[in-house]
Amino acid sequence: MFSIVQAILVFSGGALVVFFVYQAWSLIQLRRFSSVPELYEGSLNLMNIMYSDSPEKTRRRWLNYGMWYEDTKTYEEACDNLALKMAVEGEFSSSDRILDVGCGMGTSTRFWMDHVYKKENAFPEITGLNITPGHIAIARRDAEADGRYGDRIRFELGDATRLEGYKEKSFSKVAALECAFHFDTREDFIHEAFRVLEPGGVLVCADIILKPWAPAYHKFRKVFPEFLIRPWFSFFADLASCPVANHIDTPGYHRMLEEAGFSSIKSESIMPRARVTIEHYRRSAAAVKKGDVPEWVQPFDRKKFMLFHRMMTFINRSFALADYIVVTARKTDDAPK
Repeated sequence: MFSIVQAILVFSGGALVVFFVYQAWSLIQLRRFSSVPELYEGSLNLMNIMYSDSPEKTRRRWLNYGMWYEDTKTYEEACDNLALKMAVEGEFSSSDRILDVGCGMGTSTRFWMDHVYKKENAFPEITGLNITPGHIAIARRDAEADGRYGDRIRFELGDATRLEGYKEKSFSKVAALECAFHFDTREDFIHEAFRVLEPGGVLVCADIILKPWAPAYHKFRKVFPEFLIRPWFSFFADLASCPVANHIDTPGYHRMLEEAGFSSIKSESIMPRARVTIEHYRRSAAAVKKGDVPEWVQPFDRKKFMLFHRMMTFINRSFALADYIVVTARKTDDAPK
């Protein structure tokens, strides 16, 4: 006969097997969103629950971690704070020709247009570029509905790592608000940004990277055979559409920029101010699971939400290994040395 201790061990072992099978099943389910367009096309309901007012009413369609200060009251304000931080660091002005890569639904593009107009009573020229067709359609619709920008704003479908449609020295600023970690690869984007910037032009990014002590593929490959570890790192990287090649820390980021030809590189960690959004999301998701769905989230697909909720939980937990930085770099020469 089994002793009580044996029974407990068997029960515990069975529970662990069930737990890991469920976790594996959940992760496999999330792989259906392995491409960036699929991930963000399906994220509208997830985004809308974060809002204190309907995006249809405000036309503010942020989907990032933002920056929270003591007087920040809403998610929208936190996202505005991050966009403002980038505009200040990038020294945006009405004489600029700005390329806003990963522009989403155009909220950052229009925010920067309005920010510059408030300062100088004139709009810059901004091109919003995004790889998700549905988001570009919304961006164009919102800009047209606003009606103030004329031909100073445009939105185009495209890949930030392949900017062949833009000539060398086409822009004075390139901005990437919380998107470059998705690019396949970030390094390709940085080289393309250098090419399309004019001499003296500035690249400004809000980006998610690894902390220096975080376990990373590039460290493990020095100890273990690549064929053993790459599948594991690639699997988990795919869940957040973040290629393994993008798993670098701040010193690695600076080296990448320098090798591309950039100089005057500055970066600042804003992780403490960004992390507050995780708790905001948790509260919003808990309300939805109880049935408290905001009236502007229509129609609401609970099954799809739960799938995205598991993905967001995985991503938010991984923030323990991550840093969130705002980085600027200047192109001072026509070509890398």
